[in-house]
Amino acid sequence: MRETPISRKPTFNHLIITRYNLPVSWGRRGQLHADEDWLKERQRLFERYCLPSVVLAERSCPSVTWVLRCAADSPPSLRIFMAQVRQLYPWIIPMYLEENALASDIVDESLKQRASKPCRFLLTTRLDSDDAVGRDFVKDLQHAAERSLELEFLGKRELPVLINFPFGCQTVHGRLYLSADLGNPFVSFLEERSDDKPIIGCYSGTHRDLHQSARTVSQLMASGASWLQVIHGSNEANVVCGLRVPRRAGLKRYLVLRSEKRSETYHGGIKEVVHAIRNQTVQLGAYCWKRATASMNQSMGRPGQ
Repeated sequence: MRETPISRKPTFNHLIITRYNLPVSWGRRGQLHADEDWLKERQRLFERYCLPSVVLAERSCPSVTWVLRCAADSPPSLRIFMAQVRQLYPWIIPMYLEENALASDIVDESLKQRASKPCRFLLTTRLDSDDAVGRDFVKDLQHAAERSLELEFLGKRELPVLINFPFGCQTVHGRLYLSADLGNPFVSFLEERSDDKPIIGCYSGTHRDLHQSARTVSQLMASGASWLQVIHGSNEANVVCGLRVPRRAGLKRYLVLRSEKRSETYHGGIKEVVHAIRNQTVQLGAYCWKRATASMNQSMGRPGQ
């Protein structure tokens, strides 16, 4: 028999998880995770964008834990930097891991280090180390998770739930672009913990395919632009995919932009608009096609593709 709704808010553990320098199997990243020059630039981006944005967002939700997944063979310079971060912010937990580390081990160890009691429900959030979140990102996300659990208790929503902010911004050379992405790399995954089932977590698949592991997908349309993707020279995966907006439009949501230098030149016009619309259409179309294919496979009893 289904539980009746509880009078207090449902509790859950919330972990933001960042792959800081874990090797990946594509591109040049597989060889760069221990390179001192690459790590120096990664640290600059992390301190410039990612770290201050999460520190600000955490102020309204101090229950969040941030796990920084680092390679087991990271050099001493990175370990010293991570120790300094941990000393300043005890809720940030660097972990030195092999690539095949289990999600359940990461969750258990992070809760142990924070002396947090494991809850029945778990919310995990992806965040790249060179990107940033809006000041209300964590607060809006946790409210959405609470609402999903309330609906689950009422039998109106099924877990696990993928929670996504579809709107965000991209910044490149001091220019700001408004973007929409239904399967972006800031996605979160809400699930129930069980002794007989492994944790799925937000890194069980790519951010484009994670919806295949969820029973429900919740797109937080009303939250507006909630994330900031930083396009830079060493970023292999991202391209500008949005419409340019005045830089001042993002200053309230992303305080990290206030010290960013404005672009002195601008070469765009109609060509840039056409390029942005094309990229946006291709991106959204690909995601919708994957969702439709996955739904069809599930209805036919096949595993998601």
